[in-house]
Amino acid sequence: MKFLRNRSTVVCLLALAVQQVIVASSTYWLVSLSRDVIEGESFWVNLCLYLTSLLLPYLPLAVASVSYVKWEQVAIQRYIGQFVHNNVSRVHLWGDKVRRESILTIVNNEGMQTITNAVFYFYQLASSILNVTFNIITISILIDYYFPAAYVVSVAIGFLIIRTQKRRLGDLTRGAQDGRIRVGQTILSSWDNVVLGNHYNLRLWKKSAQKNLLKSIKLNVVASVYSELVAIGIALVTFVPSLLVAAFSMYSNVGNILALSALIVTMPRLFLVLSYTYDLLYQVVQCGMTRAKLHQISTVLAPEPHDSPEAYRERINWPALHFDEKRSHEESFEDELISKVTSPNRITIRGRNGSGKSSLLLLLKQRLREHAYYLPSQHQLLFSFGTAAQSTGESVRAQLEEIRNKVHTQAVLLDEWDANLDEENQSYLSTIIDEIASRCCVIEVRHSPQIHVTRVASGE
Repeated sequence: MKFLRNRSTVVCLLALAVQQVIVASSTYWLVSLSRDVIEGESFWVNLCLYLTSLLLPYLPLAVASVSYVKWEQVAIQRYIGQFVHNNVSRVHLWGDKVRRESILTIVNNEGMQTITNAVFYFYQLASSILNVTFNIITISILIDYYFPAAYVVSVAIGFLIIRTQKRRLGDLTRGAQDGRIRVGQTILSSWDNVVLGNHYNLRLWKKSAQKNLLKSIKLNVVASVYSELVAIGIALVTFVPSLLVAAFSMYSNVGNILALSALIVTMPRLFLVLSYTYDLLYQVVQCGMTRAKLHQISTVLAPEPHDSPEAYRERINWPALHFDEKRSHEESFEDELISKVTSPNRITIRGRNGSGKSSLLLLLKQRLREHAYYLPSQHQLLFSFGTAAQSTGESVRAQLEEIRNKVHTQAVLLDEWDANLDEENQSYLSTIIDEIASRCCVIEVRHSPQIHVTRVASGE
């Protein structure tokens, strides 16, 4: 979870610390002001300091707020960057639709939402810790040194409750998150089922969506209710020790006007700190849940192992493939293709449907890695031209022209670029491919066998 920490994190936490020190000092100046008034001394200095302590916190708070926004955005940027870095050139994932939808649902939806919530959580946690710490120190100095002991007892009991419930809370959180991920996957599959209007498929999709939504609602509600019950139990426990100390302090100082006035003046702050203690321990309860969520979205950051070439070779019906006008000869065919990559060439692979032509291109892409450019027949690859209102022929033409002009590699792998194109478009695009093949090796899988392809090779 290193993506969650950056320079803005440090700036944000330092600004929060300064803000909370100033806020805590207001209690000290208020007590000093009340003593000046009771004793009839000049109170202007303490009054000015008190008023300043009420206004000044807005400055570091503004710095903390701006740093918080940058902290969140940089964390998202690093998360996406780490995902890209660890999954680039994992060719075997491209055709795995289930794995793709699962990963993209986590990265695009659950991932960014979890990071946003986690940054907010740690921001609030830091604010609560600093607020409680500095106010306890101030109250113990002004009123009674037993207050820190009371807080320690309260926090220890709270942590004990949290520790006993940590595993259960983590399990409920992971279950709730899995439910949301399944809902996201259902939404990803909605387009064809909804837009095409096939009532049979739409009915099945609605049934599946309803099932996943109801399960997600149940899992998230159960996790939330359990978390709230634990937090309420902690709150009740933490109030008792501090209230006992406050009552004991008042009883011990009966007749001491200065001590009682100081206690009365700080009483609102005491109850405010108690509420912050509740918030703090509630946030600690959420720590396991937040870590579980972060661990869940971090699973897609683990580097995917490169699939073995054998996984592709098993899908290829080698005798059914034709290399130009020759029938393939299994491994010798694969090695022959690899050997031709070093020189300009245009090689056409043909074969019946299901013979493994696309798998062969993926095999070559895996072996050649960054030395090959692979253009699938259907894809969402980003090009510099706009795809709006373009026909299939116009889109393929623009893609091939951009590859010709801007892609510099040893091999260009084209998978059924001629699918759904008329003869005129195929002929024109074939000339563009010839131009590409004049400077690098083009290995293409052809959909239509009717169009004659000129083989371009150096020395031929």
